[in-house]
Amino acid sequence: IGLDLLQKDPAFDSRFDRKVGVLIEQVTRIDTFLRHVRDFAKPVVLFPTFLSTRSLIGSVVGEMKERFPSLSIQIQFRTGRVYADPERLREVLNNILVNAAEAVEGVGEISIRVSSIREGVRFSVKDRGVGMNFREQKNAFQLFHTTNREATGLGLPIVKKIMDLHGGRVSLVSVLGRGTEVRLDFPTGEESRCVS
Repeated sequence: IGLDLLQKDPAFDSRFDRKVGVLIEQVTRIDTFLRHVRDFAKPVVLFPTFLSTRSLIGSVVGEMKERFPSLSIQIQFRTGRVYADPERLREVLNNILVNAAEAVEGVGEISIRVSSIREGVRFSVKDRGVGMNFREQKNAFQLFHTTNREATGLGLPIVKKIMDLHGGRVSLVSVLGRGTEVRLDFPTGEESRCVS
């Protein structure tokens, strides 16, 4: 952006470095927010396939450990495959895991469990963070609702949108001071269940 070029100009007064740095940071945050709004608004097309839950979660957890090296993530598998769009499921898991990591301030424990349920497959992500009160739980999937000043309030609405398109369901259970569990229920793999 132009502010970067301004800082590199030999005539630039370095006393304004900090102020320009703050401006660059704010412009970047606004750009990220607008990109997320645009991504949320555009139609989503699914390309579902049968996926190995083990390899997908292993990949997502690997990325999370790079971002939050002090995080402890426990994984338990009770089923091996799910019928879903790999990129969209990765996006869903990333959103949920980032929320969980931030709830434990990047140093606590998160557990992931993949199991069979009567209707299909359940992914459960549980943290031992601060938890949410009733009002926060009720509004968690509403656009722009967030308890984090740095967040956009689009993460969980995006998760809900993607789960709805899969014919699935997202729900959460939270207790103040004890943490939150987010459940992602995917129906048994039938192409007709996924909509676009």
